[in-house]
Amino acid sequence: NNQNSSTLTNSRLGRTVPPMKWRQWLLRPSLWVALASILAYWDEDALRGHFIYDDDGSIRLNPVVNGQAPWTEIFTRDFWGTPMKDVKSHKSFRPITTLSFRLNWKLFPLSPEEQGDKVPGEDRTRGTYSFHVVNVALHGIVSGLVTEVSWFIFPDGGPEDIIAQIVTGFVFGLHPVHCEAVSNVTSRGELFMSFFFLLAFLSYASKIHSGRQPEKSFNSFAAIYIYPWICMALSLFSKEQGASTLITLVVYDFLHNHFSLIKLYQSIRQGKERAIAFVRRAVVLALETLIVCGWRYWLNGETKPDFIFDQNPAGFAVDRFTRAFS
Repeated sequence: NNQNSSTLTNSRLGRTVPPMKWRQWLLRPSLWVALASILAYWDEDALRGHFIYDDDGSIRLNPVVNGQAPWTEIFTRDFWGTPMKDVKSHKSFRPITTLSFRLNWKLFPLSPEEQGDKVPGEDRTRGTYSFHVVNVALHGIVSGLVTEVSWFIFPDGGPEDIIAQIVTGFVFGLHPVHCEAVSNVTSRGELFMSFFFLLAFLSYASKIHSGRQPEKSFNSFAAIYIYPWICMALSLFSKEQGASTLITLVVYDFLHNHFSLIKLYQSIRQGKERAIAFVRRAVVLALETLIVCGWRYWLNGETKPDFIFDQNPAGFAVDRFTRAFS
């Protein structure tokens, strides 16, 4: 166990270590958390559950998912299949999620009866199986990544830290709050958003976690600035909350390596390279966030979404506090 922990720690700090053998992979907490998270949702009745609520609009009746429109129009239509420039568009642009629905439909198509509007729900369950399986698999992967991320909070590799990683992963993977994101097919965007968010974190944290200045190389530059930026864009285009990805990395960087604004300010005035490097990273990541979010705003066209009460009850609340903080 000590050898495995040492190997993991060294790899996290960017040192050269031998490739991990399959037995070592079997000892990783993230693998067992992922499997448990999948098994928790692996119920045949649930996997064959109906399309419900928003599933009809986002999948069954969506022209870019069911093949009535070319797949390339995924990049010009909103999540519900309406052209982004249309005044009636919802403006929820999630092409990564929609593309995954299109692939699901292409590889495991619904029968004509299952696609019909007036066919009873129980006759439309067979085609939903692959959609649910993908959601469950994604949840397992995300739960495993959460466990990997928890290493940066419990990094020493001792028995207590390994237990803490396992507990963190299981709490996330088995918590019922994720039931809707996994079981409701339309909520796949949350799974993809989390997947790319966590990949960005792992890339960034692997280079700045040690507290030392990252080595000046292309690999370090890409891990800090390029890979997280790409992941942030993919996360945003899976679901809108992905816009917070790079901001979260800056917050983690500050809390882990500085924690105090006063000390950070003093270090900057003293010209300490570590503090200056943090400010440089924060500025670059902020600019990258503005670029992607500006691009996303531009894609909305010249019209704004016109919500009704059922789509966004909080937006119609009389109390201003409720509207602002919801």
